[in-house]
Parts: sequence; C-alpha cells; structure tokens
Amino acid sequence: MDLSDCQLAGADLAGASFAGARLAGINLQGADLRGADLSVADLTGACLDQADLTGARLEGTLLNGASLEGACLRNSLANGAQLVDAKAKQADFTEAEVLCQPHSIVRHPDMPRAVFKLLWDVVESKREIFAYV
Repeated sequence: MDLSDCQLAGADLAGASFAGARLAGINLQGADLRGADLSVADLTGACLDQADLTGARLEGTLLNGASLEGACLRNSLANGAQLVDAKAKQADFTEAEVLCQPHSIVRHPDMPRAVFKLLWDVVESKREIFAYV
C-alpha cells in the first residue's frame, strides 16, 4: 500500500493496519492512531504532530525526518524503530542543548534521582520497564 504524501490530518484511524505500508511524507497531524499497526511502515518525513499513537505498533518503522511534536506514544511498541533526524520536541530545548548530554537533562525536579537511574539502567540493559512516574 502506498499512501505517500496523502493528507489525513485529524483522521480517525484507530486500530487500522498500515503494516509494511509506504507512508513517506504523509500528513497525519492530529490523527487518532490508537492501537494502529504501523510495524515496518515507511513514515520517512511524515507529520505526526499532536497524533495519538497510544498502544500503536511501531516495530521496525522508519520515522527518519518525521515530526512527532506533541504526539502521544504511550504504551507504543517501538522496538527497532528508526528515528534519525526525527523532530519530537516536547520540552523547551534545542537540539544543540541536548546532544551529548546525560539523560537526566530531561528529569523533572520532582522525580527521584534513584527512580530515574533505575529507569535508564533497565532501558540500557535492553529490558522492558513498566512504571508510573
């Protein structure tokens, strides 16, 4: 399936399957993609700003150069997803301010340091962690 450069901003695509689809340059700004299967899809240069990807499958998905500003990726499965040059600004940092900096730069002051360290220790060991923060 090739939906490259389509305009689907604000579309209700919850539960849809786009597994292996070519979606390069697609506009999905504000789309509802809850539970959608986007595994191994090509979303290179796609606009997913403000999209709801809660529970979406993104394993092996190409998101190179995609824009994910304000997107919700809660409970999404993204093992092996490629996000080279993806824009996912959630905080008031520029790319230059966060490159080569420790992960703790984004730790909220109310979050205990020990919990933050545990989170990253588990992630770096390639294990999954499920926790409310």
